[in-house]
Amino acid sequence: MTDYDRNPMAYVADSPIHGKGLFARQPIAKNEYIGTYTGPPASKDGMHVLWLWDEQQQRWEGINGQNEMRFLNHSSRPNADWWGDELYAIRKIARDQEITFHYGEDWGSPAEDVVHDVPNLSDPHKRVIAGTFDGVRVINLYVVNGKAVGDPKYIWKLEWLEAITRWIADEMHRHEKLAVIGDFNIAPEDRDVHDPEAWHEKILCSTPEREALGKILALGLADSYRLFEQPEREFSWYDYRQMAFRRKRGLRIDLLLCTEALRKNCIASTIDLEPRANERPSDHAPVTAEFGSGG
Repeated sequence: MTDYDRNPMAYVADSPIHGKGLFARQPIAKNEYIGTYTGPPASKDGMHVLWLWDEQQQRWEGINGQNEMRFLNHSSRPNADWWGDELYAIRKIARDQEITFHYGEDWGSPAEDVVHDVPNLSDPHKRVIAGTFDGVRVINLYVVNGKAVGDPKYIWKLEWLEAITRWIADEMHRHEKLAVIGDFNIAPEDRDVHDPEAWHEKILCSTPEREALGKILALGLADSYRLFEQPEREFSWYDYRQMAFRRKRGLRIDLLLCTEALRKNCIASTIDLEPRANERPSDHAPVTAEFGSGG
């Protein structure tokens, strides 16, 4: 029996949010104890796979966790929270429902008209957040991964993208200056893939996914990165395995799209690879765009 099997309250399984996740083994009542985290306290300077926070803002590192708590995923609508290194339900959690937490930092927000839910789209995983900053509408997406071409999660990905496209079109009618950013889990073209032949019609690179992305672009959005001459074989995502980053074996799946009102004032767009070279990095590299004062 592994540590992951010993918790009577929770088990580890594939997550629609990200990788593996923690799920309720049985119905959990509000304020009920779920489990204890056994990893070490984390350095404030490091970059780690997962941050856990207690009520005193102590950071705990998830990458070296010794039990199932290392698989706990973040959500903007959590159902659990930490008390020290112990996890408790903050609302009822149904059997087989994923258990999630919030990072715990409240930075405040200058955003107006904040939206977490897309009309007519039932998505419990809250993959969208939008807000208006100084007249610029920003939509942040975490597009469904899809798992594999033909998988039910792949079908859901295409349906999700169809609904999102309709919603973005409505948002564009209301906001002249609008940007759509995030992890799209789609490489737009073969030049955004380190080995197009190996990835041909695979997940993240299939024709239906690219066509769905094309429909979003056809609304009148520009891929800011492609507005400028860029280095060859530069990507935003590199697998942790097989020294993918060092070998430049990646995909460009993180995008920053913008309307014409922003595009005409975009003066630069890059992928910042420096954080990806850190000792314990994210597998994604930040994508940036810079706009002149007119944008």
